[in-house]
Amino acid sequence: MYVGQFQAASANVIGQSYAPKLSNGANICLKDIMRDMREKHGVEQLYKKVWLCNMHGQLYKLYKLAAYSYRTEVCDKYLTDISNIHRRAFDYLINVGVEIWSLAYCLEKRYGFMTINIAEAINSAAKEARKLPITSLDNEGKVWTVDLELRTCTCRKFDLDMLPCAHAITVCRHTRVPKERLCSDYFTTQWLQTAYTPSIHLVPHHSSWILPEHVSSCVVHPSEGRRQSGRPKKIRIRYSLEGYETRVCTNCEESGHNRITCTKPRQARSVSKSSSSSVGQKTSIP
Repeated sequence: MYVGQFQAASANVIGQSYAPKLSNGANICLKDIMRDMREKHGVEQLYKKVWLCNMHGQLYKLYKLAAYSYRTEVCDKYLTDISNIHRRAFDYLINVGVEIWSLAYCLEKRYGFMTINIAEAINSAAKEARKLPITSLDNEGKVWTVDLELRTCTCRKFDLDMLPCAHAITVCRHTRVPKERLCSDYFTTQWLQTAYTPSIHLVPHHSSWILPEHVSSCVVHPSEGRRQSGRPKKIRIRYSLEGYETRVCTNCEESGHNRITCTKPRQARSVSKSSSSSVGQKTSIP
């Protein structure tokens, strides 16, 4: 069972299997792990894939959870997990400054949750939750306090995003307060129009530009490009809902090969009935 599991294992499974060996900043060479997997289990994997799936994958997930958490205690929890896995990565994040990359510790309002393609954002957010069954949650027994006048909530989503969170929307439903009034003025069309109110100065023709000597004397050449080897692809890229035509062998009528590469005995081609009936017959002309 153990050998069979690793025979069909992907790089992600191998990385998770050897994660305890690389914990606590242990100095273990992944090349030795790859040689061990090849000799003992017969698994051949790329060094880069295993490294990304093991170290980079775990650290990136924890860093992303810590960076986008709204509460400081949640951010500290993920930082502790990062410290247990890779101490040097934890020291680097602390030395850089938690307030620079963390949403919970940031001293200013951050901008980064808006998108021009909301459908793709929803699909990526619900990608992991699609396979889970629908069930009712009690939010782990936690109680959130909402202040509609100050536009705050103890979950801090209302404070940082400046948009009503799920708890604030629930309060609006019970108190019959329009939730649109709780949105920040930055999201209104009036502020959008105000952003484009100042006049935009057009760039004149390049003949009227006044350039310094060190700029005008500098000649920037295009980068040397190299044509990609091989024949250029001319086949149209199909979209996901468009099917592909399956070609079959004319000899054995199986897919995966053609008549030339077919290993089965060659069969005589069947002649159509109309053509075979006309062979050897005389045509009488009245």
